[in-house]
Amino acid sequence: MPGLRGLEFGGRSPGAADSGQTFRIRRGHRRRGEAVSLTAVSPQEYRRLGSGIAEFDRVLGGGLVQGSVVLIGGDPGIGKPTLLLQACASLGTEHSVLYVSGEESP
Repeated sequence: MPGLRGLEFGGRSPGAADSGQTFRIRRGHRRRGEAVSLTAVSPQEYRRLGSGIAEFDRVLGGGLVQGSVVLIGGDPGIGKPTLLLQACASLGTEHSVLYVSGEESP
């Protein structure tokens, strides 16, 4: 969109419906640029942390990127929590680790 400087949203706060208070959220700015060929883009190298599980690190492109979020999905019973707890145990010896687990319910 030409001339887009920021993404804005405005509305009435659900908790303040009677008071007439409104809010406005502003998101980051975008600049218009030129398209480039994918071959012209060089990959950025990030320091990767080994999980202690060689095949898991290989799938992640060499390990976990510090500060990143990785979503692991798959069929029930394939060992996702076991894999992740083993990786967290290995990483936790030298780094802070946050393991978040969720469950889909019908």
